[in-house]
Amino acid sequence: MLAPHTMLRFLFWVLVISVTVLFLNGTLPTPGIADEEVVYDAPPPIASCSATGCVAVYSLDVGNVGRSPQKTVRVRLRAGALENPVIAPTVRRGLANAPVEAQEDERSGVVVLPLGPLDAEERMTLVFALHAPSRDAVVGWDRVLVGVEPTAGAGRPGDAGELTMGRVVHAAGRAVIQLTDVARKAIAKGSEQHPEPQSAQHADKR
Repeated sequence: MLAPHTMLRFLFWVLVISVTVLFLNGTLPTPGIADEEVVYDAPPPIASCSATGCVAVYSLDVGNVGRSPQKTVRVRLRAGALENPVIAPTVRRGLANAPVEAQEDERSGVVVLPLGPLDAEERMTLVFALHAPSRDAVVGWDRVLVGVEPTAGAGRPGDAGELTMGRVVHAAGRAVIQLTDVARKAIAKGSEQHPEPQSAQHADKR
């Protein structure tokens, strides 16, 4: 028969391992992660130039770091930037590519690119290419991108992979710390209520 404080220690480690597994499997909601949240990363365009001008390739990484799937994600761009693209807007999901048809926006001078649904923890990339007369004439994302809008929640700049993993590690760390504090108090209380028998203590000294 295990002593009460030994049983508490055993139950504590069983609880820690179980909670950690549930967090990693996604069975339990991770504290600090919003239900609806989309982040996007817009690295500088990559330009390839020749005597006839430059071709600048733009890629916009979009990731759903929330717990809920998004019915659709829309990207708003300035209409003038997409008048004569060298490569039409395309969405990449893993190894699959799909063209995106630009739609008119209620705001003048803006077009909407509907990227489609985005499951939780899923990522996709919008790719297109524009022509520029010279490398200095290549426009940056600040003159192309208007915004990224999910169906629910907010869309903001950030890296999907790093943000998600960082939140999971941080949340798991906080959970373990809280469980450790609770277990220590329970073990200390159990030891006070059930001290070890004197005979066992003498046997340990021998």
